[in-house]
Amino acid sequence: MSANGPAHPSSPGPSPAPAIALCLAFVGAGLGGLAITPDGPEAAVADFTPPRVCPDSTTLDPLWDADRATWERYPLDEVAQEALSAFEALGAAELKAGGRADDGPFLEATERAVEALSVVYARVGEEGYRALGQRVEDRFVRAVMQVLARAHAERVEVRDWLYRNATDPMATELAAVGGTFLNAAVDWGLIRDGRVREGCVALLRVHFRLRWARFVNDIKDYTMLLRRPELLALWRWRVEGDVSLPKAQRLEVVRWIRDLDPSYPAVRRLSLVFASLGDHASALEFAREAVLQEPFDATLRANLDALLAPAP
Repeated sequence: MSANGPAHPSSPGPSPAPAIALCLAFVGAGLGGLAITPDGPEAAVADFTPPRVCPDSTTLDPLWDADRATWERYPLDEVAQEALSAFEALGAAELKAGGRADDGPFLEATERAVEALSVVYARVGEEGYRALGQRVEDRFVRAVMQVLARAHAERVEVRDWLYRNATDPMATELAAVGGTFLNAAVDWGLIRDGRVREGCVALLRVHFRLRWARFVNDIKDYTMLLRRPELLALWRWRVEGDVSLPKAQRLEVVRWIRDLDPSYPAVRRLSLVFASLGDHASALEFAREAVLQEPFDATLRANLDALLAPAP
């Protein structure tokens, strides 16, 4: 027995390792890249690989398969055909106007499309409206992929190909069902090097569904027309994939995601996203916060070290 008597029952015992490990976890940048393991410190490697932007198909495919199964209940009657004609005319007018909201013909076409599609919604409800949209969605996806393939085969940037071939049937079909979508998708980074990012057709589909839902926004907000997995896929893309979104809007969308999915690792993802965008200050801001949230995560601490290191 020690001359000082037995240890107090509340004493941590002879080994101070847990307390030391906890202290090391909060030491500054100098030890940020060390992972404390039972066998001793192990060097960690920084990893700034951006998050994958393609959503999990296991949550979306069942929804879309169920939607497709409703088609036979909602045939393309005269009212639906008239609505589709108005929708296609809007797409062509949108492209001709370059998406300018103050263009007269574009405004008129928008009003006609909203009126015609609202009539459809009133007649067949949410399920029928979604079924009609999915028919057009399939045309949209096919048109996007065909135009991209054609531009790639001719070794032309896709927007240049569309400009030079405005009267080509492929281009006119894409305009009818997508308006200016493809031009915007290049700016967002959804189309990169002439291909859909990560080959992710699901992202094309959720973007079309957003477009389709907004025509009846006065009846029902798009966040009610899109289901939870669709909203999360769309919003995650905006946070993690859209290269054009300003920081303030990106953080606002993060709040929307967290309302639906509190487990979303926002600060970890934001640090990687801003690093990929070359925004060092924002990447460092969220890397610090990520380490505070998960102090024993060796990769996060290694990333923080790398961001704090002086530029070579």
